[in-house]
Amino acid sequence: MQKLCKWIFFRLMKWQFSDVFPKNKKLILIIAPHTSNMDFLMGKLIFCVIGKKPYFMIKEQWFRPPIGWIMKAIGGVPVNRTSSSGTVKSLIKHLQNDEEFILNITPEGTRSRVKRWKRGFYKLSLQTGIPILPGYIDYKKKKIGVGKLIYPTGNYDADSQYLKSFYKNVTARHPENFNADCI
Repeated sequence: MQKLCKWIFFRLMKWQFSDVFPKNKKLILIIAPHTSNMDFLMGKLIFCVIGKKPYFMIKEQWFRPPIGWIMKAIGGVPVNRTSSSGTVKSLIKHLQNDEEFILNITPEGTRSRVKRWKRGFYKLSLQTGIPILPGYIDYKKKKIGVGKLIYPTGNYDADSQYLKSFYKNVTARHPENFNADCI
C-alpha cells in the first residue's frame, strides 16, 4: 500500500514532501491551513507515504454507522463540540499511556475563516510534555511539510511567534478562508 501511495503522491500528483518527519513516538501534530475536505485526503495520503498512522479529531457526527466504523478504524477520535472535557481527558490518557500516539489537530477547528485558533493543542502539550510539530499543506507549491518541534514554555504569545512566521507564506486550497494572523 505504501508503494501505491508514494506513486500517487509523487508521480501521479507530482507533490513534494522534502522534510524529515521526526522519530518521536508521541507528537501533537498541528496542520494548517485547513480550508477544504481535500486536506484530510492529502493528510491520509502523506501518512501512508511516510508509514505512520496518526489519530485525528473530528466531530462526533461522523461516527454514526456505517461510516463511523471506518472513521474509528482510520484513527478518528470523536469530539463533542458542546462539551470537550471527556475528549481532553481521553486524549491525555492516550498521549501519556500509549507507546506511540501521533495526534493530528487542525487548530482552526473548521474549514471556514476564523478570527482565532483554538489552543487545545497547546494546552495538551503543556499538560503531557509532548512536543508540538507544525505541519502544512501548501496547494500553490504542491508541497506538504513539517517544521521544527515546539516545546511550549507556557507563554503562548511568545511561542506562537514561530507559528506565525512558519505559516505566513503557506497557500491554502481556499486562501480566502485562511487567516495567518489568527494564530
